[in-house]
Amino acid sequence: MEQAKDLALSQKERKHIAVLFFLALFCLFGLLWLSTFYKQNRVQVQKKEREKKILLQEIKPDLKEKQPTPIQFVEDDSILAQTQDDQYLHTKGFFYLFHKIYASTEKEVSVHDPKFQWMNLVNIEDRPKFRGKPMRIRGTLVDLKKKKFQGDLAQERGLDDVSYWQGAIYDGEHIYLFAIADFPQEYPQKDTVELVGMFYKIWVYETRVGMKKHEPFFIGKKLRFLEEKEPKGTESLNYLFIFFLGILLILVLYNTISDKPKIRVKL
Repeated sequence: MEQAKDLALSQKERKHIAVLFFLALFCLFGLLWLSTFYKQNRVQVQKKEREKKILLQEIKPDLKEKQPTPIQFVEDDSILAQTQDDQYLHTKGFFYLFHKIYASTEKEVSVHDPKFQWMNLVNIEDRPKFRGKPMRIRGTLVDLKKKKFQGDLAQERGLDDVSYWQGAIYDGEHIYLFAIADFPQEYPQKDTVELVGMFYKIWVYETRVGMKKHEPFFIGKKLRFLEEKEPKGTESLNYLFIFFLGILLILVLYNTISDKPKIRVKL
């Protein structure tokens, strides 16, 4: 009788089992609820991927693309010294830096000073000494367009009708505008990029809604596409939900086992 009494579930243990049962139901309904948002998110992601593929077909390099035939590059610091922070983008400094990019190897243009950052450009008086200096930029690619060099300044450097790519990178705090000379034929489906670009100017431009913006503009050779390590969309919510629920289940189960009386068998 005493052994049977010890084996019987106590009221506290029955409560623990009930808690486990309701937690399991909560987990099931929670996952079903999150799955709706997950499916919606996946549909949105797939839609964006299709839109991205269409965009990339439009901006990728043409196999018959005209190749640059630039004249020999000659260093001329006076060109950058005359560059001003204004609304004019395609100035002598713009084509001078692109000419320098075409005349440099990928290894040469990747060299940069890690101390050169956004804050160095805040002081207006210090900006001239940073023109042409490479900065490493890392963030989300938020805009990208294919363009062509046009005009007398492009012809002077053998770049007339040659394609280049212009876009924007957002690092979570600031927008960096850029133009690059090369772009991969097959675009990696990644939005996180890194660019080592030479500082050109603070470009003053007007947005579509009429707002005047002042953003730094850089000129580089190519983008480097980085792997995205963070889970996208509501997948992170699923992981978080399962993680905390698992901890709760383990704690309740441990408490149930530890509180259960040991069986005593009398001989």
